[in-house]
Amino acid sequence: GFVRLEIRSGHVNITVRVSNSGECDSARLTDSSGIGLTNVRRRLELCYGAESLFEGSVEGGVTTVGFALPHRPALALCRS
Repeated sequence: GFVRLEIRSGHVNITVRVSNSGECDSARLTDSSGIGLTNVRRRLELCYGAESLFEGSVEGGVTTVGFALPHRPALALCRS
């Protein structure tokens, strides 16, 4: 198996993607009833506003999750 981490910095945002050699149920990546991913989405939105993005996919036996952040947090409280 493998785990891959990809981090890129562009002009507008920073993107982070993690890929894993294993399929999860793709419905779990979009299901809003799960606590873990719901918390991740909520924290991204609270700290980075509408400019943040979280997405996940399952394709060809590989699960990938990632997020994009603007270079600066929306709230000073999220810096620590």
